[in-house]
Amino acid sequence: MCQKWNSREEQDIAERNKQNPTHQNMMYRRGRTSIYQLKDDFVKTHQREPDRMEVFKMGRCKDLPDGTQRWVDDESKDRFEKMTQMTTPSLQSDDAAPVLAEDAFIAVMGRDRPGRVRCAGKAETLRTWYGRGEGSSSSGSYHTQVQQLQQQLQDQNKKVEELCAERSRDRQELQDLCAERSRDRQELQDLCAERSRDRQELQDLRSQISEMRAFMQQCAAPPSQPSRARRELECEESDESADNYDDDDMIRLL
Repeated sequence: MCQKWNSREEQDIAERNKQNPTHQNMMYRRGRTSIYQLKDDFVKTHQREPDRMEVFKMGRCKDLPDGTQRWVDDESKDRFEKMTQMTTPSLQSDDAAPVLAEDAFIAVMGRDRPGRVRCAGKAETLRTWYGRGEGSSSSGSYHTQVQQLQQQLQDQNKKVEELCAERSRDRQELQDLCAERSRDRQELQDLCAERSRDRQELQDLRSQISEMRAFMQQCAAPPSQPSRARRELECEESDESADNYDDDDMIRLL
């Protein structure tokens, strides 16, 4: 065994194997954390399976505490940026069909080799990844498209629920505002009725004051002079009394 190891051929093979890692790029650099553990963490966080682009990124990019990202090499970063540009709607023409993450990954990284899935771990096969047997990338693309449509449906349902909740809050605020305006209107009506009663009481008080003033003026006025007819009647009665006195006196004298 030692003689075989010390042979020239074995030494050349060992040297090539030693140099091979230096020529590799886009290697998995998440240490002892397997790609399956990363996928499980992603599912727990986002409630869905990651697509090919996300699997590629989670094995070669690490989010730092300061908010930045650290890639294993520039090649991995450049290829992921190309995939992102292909799937970004704002960077596509208006008449172009939307590019799925699966198609963008295949366009940048190439198709999967027979029996293996690129950048998905050594134990990952087409059967375990797609669940459709040794299918082609087109079947995987269809499966990914279904997942994306399901995710879009969930997002739309969430937006609809948020919109309904917002409309419900607006409706409740409108009802509260109408109730407040109704209370203000009732208070205004009560105030007007109170002012009307005060006005009526003021008018009654003025009428009483006027009657009292008239009564006081009547009491304070001097007695009125006897009328002319009354004076003439008194004069006639006085004359008759004088005439009667004269007749009696004459009889008495006779």
